[in-house]
Amino acid sequence: MKKIESGFSLIELLVVVAIIGILAAVGTVGYGNYIKSSKLKATAANVANLASALGTEDAARAAGIADGVCGTVAATAVTTCVTNIISGSNMKNPYNTSAAMASDGTSCTNEGNFSVSAISAGSLTITPCTKSAGTTFDGAGLTVKVGFFTS
Repeated sequence: MKKIESGFSLIELLVVVAIIGILAAVGTVGYGNYIKSSKLKATAANVANLASALGTEDAARAAGIADGVCGTVAATAVTTCVTNIISGSNMKNPYNTSAAMASDGTSCTNEGNFSVSAISAGSLTITPCTKSAGTTFDGAGLTVKVGFFTS
């Protein structure tokens, strides 16, 4: 009686392992790009929400309502108002979710934070920090018209 061999040859198994390895490599690169894109979009959304809230606060101040998010903050303390808006919301830094989003002043030093320009001609620019310190940013900042805040 002749014995029938069954199973896979070594070559067939190596081909399957190679295919799985290629698929895993492609998937890892795709996942990394997906995560990077998500963090960039979350940072931009945080800055858009912040700009909207600051514009609303400025309009409330111009209408004589001083009990908004920024309370009795002076017209010269736009940075304090921005800090109050962030602490009153739940904006997290997408690059460090254990930390709240924060202002890096007038230049970016930490990914996921933002910079606020000095007020000029009745507006300021909020720029998302989406790259490491000392490098350029992805995308432009949002300009917010502010009539109440002066600096």
